[in-house]
Amino acid sequence: MEFLVVPKITGLTPTNKLDISGIKIPEYIELSDENFYSPGRIDLLLSNQIFFEILNHGKIKLAEGKLILQYTVFGYVASGVMSHNYPNKSYCGLVTDVNELKNCIKRFWEIENCPDFEIPTLSREEKLCEEYFTSTYNRDETGRFIVKMPLSKDPSCLGDSKLTTLRGLNSLWRRLVQE
Repeated sequence: MEFLVVPKITGLTPTNKLDISGIKIPEYIELSDENFYSPGRIDLLLSNQIFFEILNHGKIKLAEGKLILQYTVFGYVASGVMSHNYPNKSYCGLVTDVNELKNCIKRFWEIENCPDFEIPTLSREEKLCEEYFTSTYNRDETGRFIVKMPLSKDPSCLGDSKLTTLRGLNSLWRRLVQE
């Protein structure tokens, strides 16, 4: 697991205070952030690799589905689309120091840099498998793919494995019935 410590993840979120006066959050709900509706600092940004690890069963829809409370290992987190009562604002930025801009862009790309992806070199066996697949597959009338079973040796080397397998299956059935 890799951690990246940065001085600031984003601006205040939400940007303006949300009006939740008409929403009744059940008393038994333990929110991970009691003031989720007020602008505040973001302390942690989780990657998609970790996001699904923190989710637990339990989702509550409030305000006709506009606000969703999802249960996580941190408590309930709020998400959704809430109406706001603030005027549209335009923002304008002015860069006076070109070097500062270059450094910001450079830091951004250092953080966002993805490793170069190389096309893997296939081994001889992998190439044979691909060739076998492309030369033997077809589709049935329902659209399902059908591929012949690839065997590296003659099928006779399997012996009478069907009889052995059926004995094992019947033995398993008898044990399950006895339980």
